Amino acid sequence: MPYRYQIHPDPGLLVMRYVGHTTMQDQRDLVTDVTSDPDWRFGLPMFLDSSQMTGTDITVLSLISLRDRFRPLFTQVDQPVLWAQYAPNDLAFGMSRMTQEIMDEIPTVNMEVFTDLSSAVTFLGVEGEVHGLLESIGIAASDLSHGHAPVTLRRL
Repeated sequence: MPYRYQIHPDPGLLVMRYVGHTTMQDQRDLVTDVTSDPDWRFGLPMFLDSSQMTGTDITVLSLISLRDRFRPLFTQVDQPVLWAQYAPNDLAFGMSRMTQEIMDEIPTVNMEVFTDLSSAVTFLGVEGEVHGLLESIGIAASDLSHGHAPVTLRRL
């Protein structure tokens, strides 16, 4: 399975990780698994670690299709859904920026792309519980680093 996830009801966070070659079908399977989990509730802040992704067949068109499928759900939440994407390498960063640009069209999605783990965790506001949350999907506390700002794309 090229992905892992863990839902943490307290503090209320969805933590996901892609590992290896990740396909669009893997992304669909992840969404199905997460949304059928008994701890799932729409609007949870999301942390997605793309650092271990080695390849993908995910395209712009498939991301647009996924966004359009979830647009009605995202517009039902009362406050913006925080989505931190950890993308420290070129492949992950490129895919994450493309996803961010596409998801930016939904006003209730607040997605940011980070090249360092510490900034991603700070963005989500879960610093106090970070080690246990990240270790639940195989990210060691020693992976935390400091000093980089989020990458934010804005429409002109």
